[in-house]
Amino acid sequence: YNANGGKNEPPKQKLETTEDSDTVTANLTLQVPYKFPYTFEGWGKENNGVADYQPGQQITVSENTTLYAAWFVSDSLGVNAQNNLNVRYANTYEYRKVKTQADSSYNFVNSNGNVKIALLASDGTELASGESFEYELKADTNYYISFTASTPQSFILTVTTDSISQYALSYSSEAADNVPNTQTGSFTYTVSDTIPTRFAYNFEGWSLSPIAEKADYLPGSTITLTQDTTLYAVWSEPKEINEETANLSFSAFYGADRYVLFRAKTNGKVTFAANAEIILYNVSGEVIGQGSSIELSAATGTAYYICVKAINDVNIKVVAEEGVISGDVNGDGKINTADATIVLKASADIISITEKQQIAADVNNNGMVNTADAVLILKYAAGIITEL
Repeated sequence: YNANGGKNEPPKQKLETTEDSDTVTANLTLQVPYKFPYTFEGWGKENNGVADYQPGQQITVSENTTLYAAWFVSDSLGVNAQNNLNVRYANTYEYRKVKTQADSSYNFVNSNGNVKIALLASDGTELASGESFEYELKADTNYYISFTASTPQSFILTVTTDSISQYALSYSSEAADNVPNTQTGSFTYTVSDTIPTRFAYNFEGWSLSPIAEKADYLPGSTITLTQDTTLYAVWSEPKEINEETANLSFSAFYGADRYVLFRAKTNGKVTFAANAEIILYNVSGEVIGQGSSIELSAATGTAYYICVKAINDVNIKVVAEEGVISGDVNGDGKINTADATIVLKASADIISITEKQQIAADVNNNGMVNTADAVLILKYAAGIITEL
């Protein structure tokens, strides 16, 4: 393990292979480093700041391996607010920044006596500690709170002061429901964990710009204001899939609705099976199926929306029966005069065609196979029309 400048670096783990295998699998150490004033994110296979593993997670190796500590800049605490915090790892230190506006007395109250907190200067010097304490802080200066416990647990740290400017944080979202309420009483806030909902759009976070395509803030992140501010919801359109898409994956995203657009390429049955509940909508927003497994009889070109709530990672398996391409009567993957000839012969009772061929031949979907279908197929083959 390489703590990347951090303290409490774990010792080496000696893993031995067996005669039957060149690899060995083991759990990573639960010992976690700390580095002022950063937050430990996990262990990376490369020294690039990306965490690939968490303490205690299983790893398989086939050679001597070094894992590198990944760090990120600690978030700020809300002032005149209750901060819901978690001790994620035992017997190590985590940090949160305290931003100040003016010379003032700040009060820190910890709800959990099993969690030890301390106030640190920007160089890491301890200024105060205890279950609760008051301290005079200087304006426009960075201070930090450290916290540690012998076991992972949650606690509430309330930070209050009288001498601050107060600005309102509002939320705006076009055509959406469940928009968060305005927050007031401070100048630094934790972005609301209330997730707006909008049919057939994916919520990506919040931005300071109403036309942004990328989020500046995510639920639970910290924002510091210098004036009354509005955050605008950032939405993305769902990606489109069809029967050829074998699997879908949705990463957990604050429990937000995640949509994907399914557009059928052929006539036939399609089954969506997931490790969570999914909802199937038509394009008008009407629910046509709900559950962990949904079977759909899809017509060529028809579109549907698949929705999941991404509380946890969700995987959806797409299983399609062999479908029918409208106009491809002989099933060779092409639509041409050969198909039109079969339709004409079938309509004149010269030949018999299968049920599957009848579905492909009935291109105008009137329930009959006749010369009108053959004409449409010939027009498509000649490029006169572009859709069947």
